Amino acid sequence: MAHVKKEDIVGVMEKLAAVLTANHSDSPTAKYVSEALIDLRKSDGVAFTGAVQQFF
Repeated sequence: MAHVKKEDIVGVMEKLAAVLTANHSDSPTAKYVSEALIDLRKSDGVAFTGAVQQFF
């Protein structure tokens, strides 16, 4: 399995959050993705892996 950098995952999540917010700002999904992004930005190491797994 290939190693993916935290910056790459956060970058994709930022794009997803921006698109959802632009098109569906009040939806539960947009809010969930934005909250998950905050958690991902704050997390490192094993906590980051856990936050990614929780999102998916």
